[in-house]
Amino acid sequence: MAGLIGALQEVLTVVQRLSDLEKRHDREFKELKDGLGSARSEARELDRRLLVLETRFGGLAEIAATEARAAAQSAASLAVAGELRAIGERIARLEGVTGTLPHGRALPPPGDP
Repeated sequence: MAGLIGALQEVLTVVQRLSDLEKRHDREFKELKDGLGSARSEARELDRRLLVLETRFGGLAEIAATEARAAAQSAASLAVAGELRAIGERIARLEGVTGTLPHGRALPPPGDP
């Protein structure tokens, strides 16, 4: 009888240990599941933020390209204006030497429309 009681005691101990192990497993699984849900939420938030940043940087890149084109056009306009001024000055010097153009008309001084 003592052997049977000892065996029952062992079975009860094993069942208790299994029950404790199952509870611990359930608790850890719940923590893992909660952590995974939290990680998914953070990933969605990061994805949303990334989309916002990509949109903003896309707009900024477009603005920068527009400004660069405007600056290039400005620089080209200044270069052309400088060349035209130099040509006008040469023509004015030539007019000063000959008095008129070969067509018989005088050019207005540089800067006049």
